[in-house]
Amino acid sequence: MPAEAGRPSSTPAAPSESAQDTPHGDRPAARSPLDSRLRAVNGTILAGLLLLAAGFAYEQLVRSEDYSALERRQIERRLHLPAPRGAIYDREHRLLAGNRTRFDAVLHLGALRDELLRGRRPLRDHVVRGSAAHRLAHVRDYLDRINTLTGRHEALDQPGFERHFARERALPYVLVKDLDPAEAEKLAGHFPAGSAVEIQRSEQRWYPQGNVAAHVLGRVRWEPIRQRPALSAFANVSGTRPPDDVGAVPSEASGLPRVLSTERETGVSGIELQFDDRLAGTPGEALLRVDALGYAAGSPTVTLAATPGEDVTLSLDLDLHRAAERALAEIPGRARGAAVAIDVQTGEVLALISKPDFDLNAVSPQLSEDAARRAESDGAWFNLATQGLYPPGSTFKIFTALAGFRRGTLQPDTVYRCDGFLEIGGRRYSCHQLEGHGSLTLRDALAHSCNVYAVQVGLAAGPEAIAAEARLFHFDRPSGVQLPGESFRMLVPDPSWKKAVVGSEWTPGDTANLSIGQGYLRITPLQAACAIASLARRETLTVPTLLHQPGRLATGGCKPEPLAINEPAYAALIDGLREVVETGIGREAQVPGVRVAGKTGTAQVQGAEGMFNVAWFVGFAPLEHPEIAVAVALQGSEPGVEFAGGHYAAPVAREILGAYFDKHAR
Repeated sequence: MPAEAGRPSSTPAAPSESAQDTPHGDRPAARSPLDSRLRAVNGTILAGLLLLAAGFAYEQLVRSEDYSALERRQIERRLHLPAPRGAIYDREHRLLAGNRTRFDAVLHLGALRDELLRGRRPLRDHVVRGSAAHRLAHVRDYLDRINTLTGRHEALDQPGFERHFARERALPYVLVKDLDPAEAEKLAGHFPAGSAVEIQRSEQRWYPQGNVAAHVLGRVRWEPIRQRPALSAFANVSGTRPPDDVGAVPSEASGLPRVLSTERETGVSGIELQFDDRLAGTPGEALLRVDALGYAAGSPTVTLAATPGEDVTLSLDLDLHRAAERALAEIPGRARGAAVAIDVQTGEVLALISKPDFDLNAVSPQLSEDAARRAESDGAWFNLATQGLYPPGSTFKIFTALAGFRRGTLQPDTVYRCDGFLEIGGRRYSCHQLEGHGSLTLRDALAHSCNVYAVQVGLAAGPEAIAAEARLFHFDRPSGVQLPGESFRMLVPDPSWKKAVVGSEWTPGDTANLSIGQGYLRITPLQAACAIASLARRETLTVPTLLHQPGRLATGGCKPEPLAINEPAYAALIDGLREVVETGIGREAQVPGVRVAGKTGTAQVQGAEGMFNVAWFVGFAPLEHPEIAVAVALQGSEPGVEFAGGHYAAPVAREILGAYFDKHAR
């Protein structure tokens, strides 16, 4: 019978599926521990994959340039290309230093390696014991062939070759240096293109005048190129320029390929050193690809052309140099000394000679042991014009007289008597004319170089006044000429100096010696030339220059220093210097058609090997309107007499002055 409506059935209904799965009615069942661990592992793996993907993206997209740079460092090398060195000319644009083509026989090590491989020697032989001997045998074979073809007797520098092979095998090794054109042509015909041996061209310093002006020009030598890397290699994203101390060889972090050692000619002395920055130019740059063993793979690719160096025009006059050379060659024995000529109005150095000298082509850019030993034994490296320190002898009587004028103890008509000697403190000071000159004025005393007259003038003026006059003409300091190594040890003594340095009191005998340019006094020939040029202009300062600068003032931008001596005194002094050349002891300095004012001198110097003489002449011309001043100082071992300067130094001055006035209207 059907149940009544609204009454529950007495038979319970079957539980639902969800009720069966959920013990507590509507709550979910608990998860198993395994499911949680799986989800954690999956999350970790996913995070790792994402991190790895990000790392790959960073390495590929962000650091790709770094890896490219690292690759370049492995397969590329940078070469610095030397720039052509600037030329040096004399004032008339005649070449004193230039460049010539140099031929070298070089060996390409990569080509040598290939030849060894074609000889059925496996690649691993390059890293086993014995391969070096095999390689050296082939190198010697090439060198023997070159010697046979050229008639040379070159030997292999085995340590040098092995050092080059270990460090710079991408670069060719120089087997034979400096071939002459005929040798180069013969070898080029013998070794075909693609051979391991090649004739390589380069530029080398050349001095067409040989040893002329050797100490002025100086020499060069090969040195590694020191060049800053390109700015772009160091600039950051903001364009900041690199620090000033960035060196020539980039760091690993720079990403630039390693630099192979390349060389350029660098100044060592003289103008070559003084103006090296101007003459050297700016090196260029090239990239060279190398293989895994460091051998060159192809030819270099130029990435930056070298900028040639600037030319330098000197104030020197080649004709005056040659004239002095001829005059010095006529002196008996081997001349040792210096000669300097200066333009009175501009201070330009027209000639600067030091003997002995050297052939610049024999010492640049390579200096052999024989050439170095010969120059060292001769004392040829020493520039006597700027480094030789000598007592000026009787040429200093000019400045003793000026001290007397300035002090008021000497007048143009002052007379002193010479009886052949003067006794001071129990010691006799002799004149070169033993019978004496009798009574003299300043003019005659200068003309005949009377010691007794000069000593009496000096005693009257006093040592302080004489020293002050010498300092007024800047005998106590370097001239400032543009040459490295000018001496700074010149000496102007006075009583306070002797007390402090020698430890004894000044004596009248010291004043006598100082008055005639002897004793402790030391100056250079260049200083003497500057002083006589200043005197010719009635000034006390000449700043010399070796650069051709027409219109320059002789004081070089410094304030002129007037002589400040009255006209009668100056006229008496110049008249005496005129008499020296026209009728007196310096007649061998006469130049036809030109009036010359000058002074001779002879000084005695105690050297390491005994006493030697220094023969001097200083002067200027023409007398009326001075243009050129000269100073000559020559060493000799002949017993000194007062006229030695007139006999040896004056003729050298005459040749220099003659060469000058042969070119200029008189």
